[in-house]
Amino acid sequence: MVPELFYLLLSVGLCGVLWIPIVIERVLRIGLSETTGNNLDEKMVPVWAKRLKRAHRNLVDNIIIFGILILILQVADKNSDTTGFASLIFFYARLVQSMSHIFGVTWVRTISFLIGWLATAVIFFVLI
Repeated sequence: MVPELFYLLLSVGLCGVLWIPIVIERVLRIGLSETTGNNLDEKMVPVWAKRLKRAHRNLVDNIIIFGILILILQVADKNSDTTGFASLIFFYARLVQSMSHIFGVTWVRTISFLIGWLATAVIFFVLI
């Protein structure tokens, strides 16, 4: 597997597990029947769970762009060391961004977001 697809796979995996602690927290706080019900639950949600929910949403928004660029890169056969490294940077920047978002480390969160965005921009510019 080429590095770009590997880091897309890892990024999708990260996105796929970030929601799990949110659901566990909610079940422990309000119970399974309320969690599976139709009620919106915004009462006494821990701050870390709110931040984790935002981190997940942010990754969902950004992985769409990254994923589409990686797929175009594959079809266009423009893989290179640069795009492989940019993919690696995207994944680790998003991992750091997600963890710093959960723990409320604002500057690290912002800088890692920017680094991930720049990695995506590198792939975009390789394609055009």
